[in-house]
Amino acid sequence: MNLVIWAFSVYGMAIIVTRSPIFAPLRAAFPKPEGTTPFFGTLFRCTLCFAFWTGMFHFASGFRPIPVVLDPPPFAILGPLPAFLLSMFFSGCAGAGSAWFLFLAAEKLGQSDFLDSD
Repeated sequence: MNLVIWAFSVYGMAIIVTRSPIFAPLRAAFPKPEGTTPFFGTLFRCTLCFAFWTGMFHFASGFRPIPVVLDPPPFAILGPLPAFLLSMFFSGCAGAGSAWFLFLAAEKLGQSDFLDSD
């Protein structure tokens, strides 16, 4: 059940920041990507990109869909940091995947007017 709550939390944060009128002033503060892609200009408009970073943020703040993976043998001498970073990366990937799946499901259910607001 925690995984479902986590997935909807990542999706909700990503949709609110990248698509909702509430954060339109934030998105307007950063230029839309043309030619070269500025990091924040893309981040605040791309649901998949924002969901990746949101998943990593959730993991770092302690709201974790997966536990910290055990240290693989090559990293065992470096301590727990590599395992934490690897788990955080996997959490970001899981966040992006679950948010994209929920985004497509919402689009299929006819919520595309809201999702394409920007």
